[in-house]
Amino acid sequence: MLLLFIPHFMFKMIGPKLHPGSFKHVMDVCFIVFEKMAENFDVVASLYLEMYEEIVEKEIALAAISDSDRVLVIGCGSLPVTPLLLSMKTKAQVHAIDCDEKAVTDGLKFLTRKNLKDAITLEYADGSGFPAGNFDVIVVLYGVRGQELVFDTLSKTMKPSVRIVYRTVLKNDGKPLINISSFFTMKDSVRSYSLGVLDSLLLVKK
Repeated sequence: MLLLFIPHFMFKMIGPKLHPGSFKHVMDVCFIVFEKMAENFDVVASLYLEMYEEIVEKEIALAAISDSDRVLVIGCGSLPVTPLLLSMKTKAQVHAIDCDEKAVTDGLKFLTRKNLKDAITLEYADGSGFPAGNFDVIVVLYGVRGQELVFDTLSKTMKPSVRIVYRTVLKNDGKPLINISSFFTMKDSVRSYSLGVLDSLLLVKK
């Protein structure tokens, strides 16, 4: 089936061959297109969920996420697979937000269709103005817009003990796309290949 082959070809065959940080715009478009496909085709959604398992499992281990944690996911998109997998694999309380109102509406429809609406909380909100003081773990996803403002807000509103997982691509010099060193210290990182080359950084407040 062509619908299944396209994401497999882009992310599992082509993605791992791309240098970290290269062709970011192309990959951004691919994520959006495949999320839209998965909204309408359950078989694509299942494949998409499977493709995210590697990176989410590595991030769970990276931040030692457990069922006692309250987790905030910023930038969940219209197919909230990361918050869904976090909830399923850790039993943590997961609250996910996105600044695109339609994406949140579509995400709620997807969860309802899959009888998973009670698994996580989805909310239309902007990460650059969202109070983060009640969370133990914060996951900032790859496609979040205005990341500098988001991290500035987090540094001012989060608890000192919070673990931040920042999913990103690295520039050719191996550094993150934005400067986070004024707010956070990077404690550790993991790299995943199932969705192209993506790095997840574990950050703690300075």
